[in-house]
Amino acid sequence: DTIKIAGGVTVGFDRGNESQDRLERIYRAITDAGMQHVVQGVEAQSAFEWLKRVGYTTFQGYWFSIPTPAIHLATPQH
Repeated sequence: DTIKIAGGVTVGFDRGNESQDRLERIYRAITDAGMQHVVQGVEAQSAFEWLKRVGYTTFQGYWFSIPTPAIHLATPQH
């Protein structure tokens, strides 16, 4: 199973310890449950770096790419 952490949870993480504490608790709970995760709404390098330090490994957000229609994505050559 994979847990998606909504972008709203990551907003403001850099403005206070309460958000950081919450994200650290979420990570521990996911890890303790043996589940996978995807952090959505990663929009800045500072957020990406901090989340990596906590232990998160899978991300989505504008920091990586704007939303792109599937037709514009590269298709694998077989």
